[in-house]
Amino acid sequence: MNMCLPKKLVRETHVSRFCAFDWLAFAGLLMTVATAAGCGSSSVPFGQVDGRVTMEGQPVQDVVVVFVPQANGAGAAARSFGQPDQAGRFQLKTEQGQVGAVVGEHVVILEDLGPYSAPRTEDGTLLKPYVPRFPATYSDPVRSPWKVRVAAGSQSIELEVKRP
Repeated sequence: MNMCLPKKLVRETHVSRFCAFDWLAFAGLLMTVATAAGCGSSSVPFGQVDGRVTMEGQPVQDVVVVFVPQANGAGAAARSFGQPDQAGRFQLKTEQGQVGAVVGEHVVILEDLGPYSAPRTEDGTLLKPYVPRFPATYSDPVRSPWKVRVAAGSQSIELEVKRP
């Protein structure tokens, strides 16, 4: 029985099993997925960003550098990431693989990957407590000391981690 339309308006077809609202919701979901997947053209400007992360002059490895845009609108969800190499150098890309970051203001945070490679027992328990390598403020988008403006074109950004 179709609960969406009066019985006399519903014909017995495969379409009659769904109400008009269900089809509209489904179409809306498809549009949302297509937009999130990057279908269509993007009017959000990007700048190419590379850089280096150091602490006390030494390259920082085993982290992910995350640029969190501070804008509203289409660019607000386009975070960019980079993983430094042995020299501490990184290049940003979005989750969709686009090189760079949205033009505008960003808060920059570091995600420490050290705990993921720390020695563990067979059941996954850390053999010893992991000691963070840098202050927690660098991992917190509200308290991060790094505020960066990304411009159109190419730019290089130096990030120095300071101990407390």
